[in-house]
Amino acid sequence: MAKSVPSRVTCAQAPALLLDYVTGTLDPATTLVLERHLERCDDCVAFVQTYKATLRATRTLRYDDMPEELQHRLLDTLHAKMRGVLPQ
Repeated sequence: MAKSVPSRVTCAQAPALLLDYVTGTLDPATTLVLERHLERCDDCVAFVQTYKATLRATRTLRYDDMPEELQHRLLDTLHAKMRGVLPQ
């Protein structure tokens, strides 16, 4: 069964599409609909730009560069999530 393509994208729907959009893996039809929305929505354009900048910045981060306390907090959080202690 073919995947349904939205006829329009709202500001609330746009964030869910961004990772696939910025990595070029969003299907062409949905990309076109999202880009039509971006042509008329300055807020979403700003969000996309911030999202792209965040991805670029996080690609340069290394685990070893994190302060030791933050490393422990991150590991504690991940372990709790794996045990089902934290909400999904």
